[in-house]
Amino acid sequence: MRVIHWRERGFEDALARLLLGFHEIPAAVREGAEKIFNEVAAEGDAALFRWTEKLDRHPLTAKTVRVSAKEFAAAKKATPPGDLAAMKTAARRIRAYHKMQIETGFVFDDGRGTRIAEEVLPLASVGLYVPAGRAPLASTALMTGIPARLAGVPEIALASPWPGGEMRPQVLVAAELAGAGAVYKIGGAQGIAALAVGTESVPRVDKIVGPGNMWVNAAKAIAAARGLCAIDGLAGPSEIVVAADDTAPPEFVAWDLLSQAEHGPDSSACLITTSLKLAHAVQVILLKHAADREGLHLAGVTAIIAPDLDRLAEFVDAIAPEHLEIITRNPERLAKKIRNAASIFLGPHSPVPAGDYMAGGNHVLPTGGAARFAGPLSVRDFIKRRSVTRLSEKAMRSIAQSVERFALFEGLWAHGQSARARGKTVGGAFRPRSSSKLRKDK
Repeated sequence: MRVIHWRERGFEDALARLLLGFHEIPAAVREGAEKIFNEVAAEGDAALFRWTEKLDRHPLTAKTVRVSAKEFAAAKKATPPGDLAAMKTAARRIRAYHKMQIETGFVFDDGRGTRIAEEVLPLASVGLYVPAGRAPLASTALMTGIPARLAGVPEIALASPWPGGEMRPQVLVAAELAGAGAVYKIGGAQGIAALAVGTESVPRVDKIVGPGNMWVNAAKAIAAARGLCAIDGLAGPSEIVVAADDTAPPEFVAWDLLSQAEHGPDSSACLITTSLKLAHAVQVILLKHAADREGLHLAGVTAIIAPDLDRLAEFVDAIAPEHLEIITRNPERLAKKIRNAASIFLGPHSPVPAGDYMAGGNHVLPTGGAARFAGPLSVRDFIKRRSVTRLSEKAMRSIAQSVERFALFEGLWAHGQSARARGKTVGGAFRPRSSSKLRKDK
């Protein structure tokens, strides 16, 4: 773990390098994803199955690309009872929390003949992406599927790759608990392309949500840029910032940093603290854990020593992390000083892993500084809104003059005529304008 002290020469440069992020998609990946995407768009199933066999070592056909009822039953049988109980508990808590996000719309009525209703409708179809590489994320099936089902989405398709033709049974059980109507054995850029354009075996969806690697991100970006469907965002490597003072237990802090660092070597885990003593204690513990367990990644672990809590809050806002733990004497007070964090965990007994699985909030979160303008996945991500306006004749007449004036100074003559045709204007009752008057207006 690298320790950066605010008093060090070059601290600002070191902090700036830390903020550069880990989320740029290499040009080779963008070009490769575009090639795969274009082939799936042009050839449908043939390209989807070809790339799946090549990249996932998993041959598929139109009959096997979708998970069968028999495969669901086998997965349920293979899932240990304790795992099933944990997933059911998580699903219940996630459902209870997300029910609070359901919107019903509203009606504006000015009492003078203008009535505007905002209607909330579910999207017709969505695609949920669940990674299945280093860690098959059954929890992501719950976090994406449950809000979609609560929103009322009728068609929910889940895509997750089966590397080597195998899938962790818990993922299928979670997909069923979440209410996914169909699960497809596809992933990567080819899986995203199939959901975005549709193939003979995979239906096209209106929106794709869920995290993935840089190939998945590149394909989601292509789908959004071409207007094929909406996406929730581009999820980069996992991030955590632990904001702590000298009251934070070093062992807790160390484990929480490791909990995100273990997602991969490009993950970002940062301790920002006012206590140099805490940073050194955490550093010792991290080195011990790394020596005891192969595969723990410390390359992305950093500690920043801040002079006080106000500067600490500034550093957090500059990073805008995916996850923020606050372990201080008064975590609520510090939280109020911070604007940019997607999901905040307060106190020593609120670790990020609790939120990843069981607390009830959503773990699909913006990364790479996107917490400046985005938040957790929610029921609201699976709906669309529309307005329905009705004006009485009297109400339209009362605003016709103003509508016409707007239209004239914006240079949109027909807009003005539409309003003028329906009511009294500056000159009294409606009368068609002469051609000379029209020329003059131009």
